[in-house]
Amino acid sequence: LAALMVIGIALTFVIKPTTDSAKLRGRVAKCLGKFAAPRKFRVMDNLEIEGRDGKCTIDHVLVGSFGVLFVNDLTMAGDYTGNLVEGNWICSKTNRQDDITTRLGSVENPLMAARAFEAAARALLTANKVACPAMESIVAVTHKKGSFFITGSKDLTFNLRTLRSYLNNSAWIQKNEKVDIDRVCKVLGGKE
Repeated sequence: LAALMVIGIALTFVIKPTTDSAKLRGRVAKCLGKFAAPRKFRVMDNLEIEGRDGKCTIDHVLVGSFGVLFVNDLTMAGDYTGNLVEGNWICSKTNRQDDITTRLGSVENPLMAARAFEAAARALLTANKVACPAMESIVAVTHKKGSFFITGSKDLTFNLRTLRSYLNNSAWIQKNEKVDIDRVCKVLGGKE
């Protein structure tokens, strides 16, 4: 029994949840990559293009025969509250034992940023004479247990578990719109 306690204590010091933003972003990229690979879809990470109001950035872009999915990450563990059109979302954590909620911080609305990138991408594709495919913007929290309480955000905000389910079960993503995946990737990736 004592040996098990020592091992348990040692593991709590060795296995710490990561707070490294790059590693956390890699979780969503890996999830998208696993979905994309067998379908011959493409995933691009950390893109930046010029928008109407300046530079627009996005964490991940999934390009497939269905169209284009833009994904922004939230790397802070906790529960997010806000509104689809508000400038900031608040991240907090509730201690279930004493029901005390601690505010961890706020983040700029990642869905608004993804939609700005979507608009800039649509303009860029049109300027390069590429037929604009169907597009969607979503937000994924990089932790398995993250929750969203965002007014009006049904089917736009996901944790890692629900993101996998969305990718595999979304009727929109299952459609084949015959998108020229390589051409869209070249234009959005800045190689054309």
